[in-house]
Amino acid sequence: MTRMNVGDQADVGELIALAKREDLGNGDITAALVSVPGSRATFSLLAKESGVLCGQEIAEQVLHAYHESIQIDWTDGISDG
Repeated sequence: MTRMNVGDQADVGELIALAKREDLGNGDITAALVSVPGSRATFSLLAKESGVLCGQEIAEQVLHAYHESIQIDWTDGISDG
């Protein structure tokens, strides 16, 4: 898979960190109410119509900023447009 150049990785990392701080503030109260420490979860994102996926590399970086153990399995044939 060919990856797009997202620019300076330090800048991307800083932007993700700023967005994460804005998102969590003093903590994620919803996650604290519904999650069990050490538990695992799975989710699927399903497109109802065909289209173009954009931002795959950034999505991976954002999710890993929340927890490095997050695994992303892109469906075969999916490539960033």
